[in-house]
Amino acid sequence: IVEGTRLREHRDQIEDFLQVARTGIEQLYKRVCDLGYVLLLTDAHGVTVDFIGNDRWQGELRRSGLYLGSDWSEARAGTCAVGTCIADRSAITCHQTDHFDASHIGLTCNSAPLLDPTGAFLGVLDVSALTSPSPKESQHLALQLTMMYAKMIEDTNFMHFFREASVLR
Repeated sequence: IVEGTRLREHRDQIEDFLQVARTGIEQLYKRVCDLGYVLLLTDAHGVTVDFIGNDRWQGELRRSGLYLGSDWSEARAGTCAVGTCIADRSAITCHQTDHFDASHIGLTCNSAPLLDPTGAFLGVLDVSALTSPSPKESQHLALQLTMMYAKMIEDTNFMHFFREASVLR
């Protein structure tokens, strides 16, 4: 987990986007929180700049890296959903033993890329859980929701970016 000063720097770089994305991640969290999932929003470098999770699991989430300020870049965390999503620019599920770091083997993570209106890579939306059923297929719906909400956040950001223009639909 990065220091508070570094976290502020990462957040400041995408501050407008964070404000736009917050509503979308809150809506998604309402749909998955009862299933034990947490949400991470990372910047393009893999640093978690926004997070929603259950306070009851705060200690365990922090220890596992599912927390605000965690660095999920491939260089820092090894193979993981966020790092692979950054490298490939595509949605992915990294389920249990797919993780490189042994301390992350119990996790299941579903990530989708977030692009700005010009197509530049902004970051990653991630839906993760501390525990999940063994079959990787159990994450199919979570990955679909992650991709759907990533697209909704991108669309909202597009409308915000072009708020002074007339947009034809």
